[in-house]
Amino acid sequence: MPWPYNRRRQQRKEGAPTSWENQAKAIWRFLGADPTLTREVLHILLCDSPEKGQANARQSQDRSCPQPARLLPAGHGDPPKATGSLKSIPWLLLPSLQASQEGERMACTVLLAEFLGSPLLMGNEPKAMWKQVVKSMLQRTEDSNIHIRGRALHGLRNAVTEFPDKVRKKRDQILGSFVRAVCESCDPHAVLDAMEGLCWMLWDPKASLKAHVAIPLALQARTFFEDENSGLRRASMELFGHLSKFVCKKSSLFRAEVEESMGTLLIHLQDGDPQVAQACRVALLRCAPFLSFQLLRALVQSQLVEGAAPVIPAFLSEACSTLLQDCPKRLSKKAALRAAAAQQLIGYMMDN
Repeated sequence: MPWPYNRRRQQRKEGAPTSWENQAKAIWRFLGADPTLTREVLHILLCDSPEKGQANARQSQDRSCPQPARLLPAGHGDPPKATGSLKSIPWLLLPSLQASQEGERMACTVLLAEFLGSPLLMGNEPKAMWKQVVKSMLQRTEDSNIHIRGRALHGLRNAVTEFPDKVRKKRDQILGSFVRAVCESCDPHAVLDAMEGLCWMLWDPKASLKAHVAIPLALQARTFFEDENSGLRRASMELFGHLSKFVCKKSSLFRAEVEESMGTLLIHLQDGDPQVAQACRVALLRCAPFLSFQLLRALVQSQLVEGAAPVIPAFLSEACSTLLQDCPKRLSKKAALRAAAAQQLIGYMMDN
């Protein structure tokens, strides 16, 4: 056989990348540099995927036209038996998650994070594959690069929302990664992914969380109630409501968090984003049992219950009157919290 053929054959045997593999790798690295571009391109790839039976008819007829759904990704070694299939991509990406170059780790983390939200790609993968993917993504949440950590959290968030049963055995580790991100990360996108992931996990009736974790997490969630990002406001309020399930009703620490945030939560019932307003309503209802002021607790539980349709401005006016009712001149700590919440409401209503 001609020498070039033998050389290429030897390269494949030894695992050395051929020129077309290097080109494919460069393409995937380029895509991975921009998460938005990645999502858009992957959407096209998945929509045109042969597995989905929606390949572009013109491309099917014209063999000279590149088939994007069959583009090989960055990686080393041979894919599984389904050569040329999109399902081989995760296998080929895994080795690059351990690469020493940040650019390569970033590109592959971004791509694999999006794959973890795709039932088409990951829905029927074997347990061994899931174990490797989740392990690698957990490792990347501790990467030295803040952006890689953020995309790894996004991947884990996709996994727990799309495939909760497949990641159940890694639940505690994933939960720990989300908690650390909420409490320590300075990347708002990573915090949002972590909060959304936590909300999905804590929604499970079988979910468990230690009170000594729930209380500081609630304190951290409160810091995002007034954030300019409506997604963070919504997720933080939703998380705050979920955390009430994991704390004893007699907990003075959690009660303090609830009562100190009461004015803010009441005001956001009229948030400009309807999703934030709804998350706020649910959080108030879930946290109502922790309110020490019985009249306000009864008002919230009766007016904000599911199925009720209160006129929010009228409800806020009534809540303000309730907070001020029988408020002693010499304020105790609890009365001071009531007065502060009432003051917040009065200021808000006067401005609006």
